[in-house]
Amino acid sequence: MPPSNVLEVLMSWEETARERASAVVLPSRGMILAVDESGAFAQDSGRLSFFVMVHLRQRKTLYKSKQAAPRVELEPAPSLAWVGPLSAHPAKDLQPLPLYDAGGAKSPGLVNCEELLLGTARFLPDGSLFVVPGFQPGAHLFSATGRLLRTWDTTALGLDALDCAHLSAADHVRFGRSPQARFDYLNQHRVLEEVLPLKEGPGLLIRSVKDGKVTWDLTVLQSGERVLSYAVPIAGELPYDRLRGDVRRNRIVLLRAAHGFDKLAPPYRANRIVVAELPQDAGKGGAQ
Repeated sequence: MPPSNVLEVLMSWEETARERASAVVLPSRGMILAVDESGAFAQDSGRLSFFVMVHLRQRKTLYKSKQAAPRVELEPAPSLAWVGPLSAHPAKDLQPLPLYDAGGAKSPGLVNCEELLLGTARFLPDGSLFVVPGFQPGAHLFSATGRLLRTWDTTALGLDALDCAHLSAADHVRFGRSPQARFDYLNQHRVLEEVLPLKEGPGLLIRSVKDGKVTWDLTVLQSGERVLSYAVPIAGELPYDRLRGDVRRNRIVLLRAAHGFDKLAPPYRANRIVVAELPQDAGKGGAQ
């Protein structure tokens, strides 16, 4: 498409899109122009912004793949999690778990908090599945076949009950655009970072900030009603630090990394990797 025609399309789209992310579809050529969320294309504009424009050609194989993707219906409320094999037919092979948005089909809670990365899901060593939505209370254990086995009250486990459904649309936009806005909110709460598939039971890495210092606790959900808590011997150096991890046999690997910066400029700080083990009394009901 000639550059002059592209500019005409963008100028026309700007009149209606303004501050919103936009995509202009050119059906006759099967092309898409994707434009970033801010800025002005007018030649006399005094606004200085950064623009990204992507010019794509959609192939038939991609179109067919999108047609085969699972369709999410709003009524009744769609499931929050699915389980199934990796395959070329997700619409057929992925099965929804009996876990739903407590606010109903049109509740904005999930969307409002999507930028905060609050939820997680893990397969456990016995094949069962542990899911924590994060944007609403509750931690849920499912069998390998998708049957709900047990639910924990996450507030009792030390996580704050975040009111994602009543955050404003402006909050959602701020969280998406600004790491500082995200962490100004996160740093006021105890939130889930990760679930570790420990042989003793699901291990919840819980993040909190006190007196400006980021710390983590590991809460292990054992069989029955036993819950063990351990202070993780890692402290955050920046208010943007978050913790991720995984398990192999009796060893735990933890990655501390900053998920945002005030300025995208050096000096950059190296991430930190720690390899650890649970205390020897972890399987005996002890705590440390």
